[in-house]
Amino acid sequence: MLWLPYFSNCEGQDSRIVLFDIVEYHEKCVLPRYEDIKVVNPIPSTGLDPIADECKINLKCIYDEPIFQPIASSTRWYALKESKDLFYITREPVGIDRIREIDPYSQSKETAYKTLINDGSDELLPVTFYPD
Repeated sequence: MLWLPYFSNCEGQDSRIVLFDIVEYHEKCVLPRYEDIKVVNPIPSTGLDPIADECKINLKCIYDEPIFQPIASSTRWYALKESKDLFYITREPVGIDRIREIDPYSQSKETAYKTLINDGSDELLPVTFYPD
């Protein structure tokens, strides 16, 4: 998906929030000049203050679904009582063909993307919901 799941009907946004639109073009995102970017190594000895992209965005959204009607089969994400990974984004840009690619080693013909989730790959970054 190119957009953020679970988010719709948000102030200042369309019906879907496209991830790259938010992080690349939103007024609350600061993108430093390429020459100013400073990388922090996994085990840093110096340079503990990286210079990188920064986004501080607050979204005000209205639920599209009837939230006061109970559903028997599952719990809605916003009613979770404990933290949960809702979805994943790739660490690096990935084409749609790569995401839909079938894993040749999967018995159940899962996509390579789903196999990465199951294996806990560091190619994917979880987006976690934390209840108040």
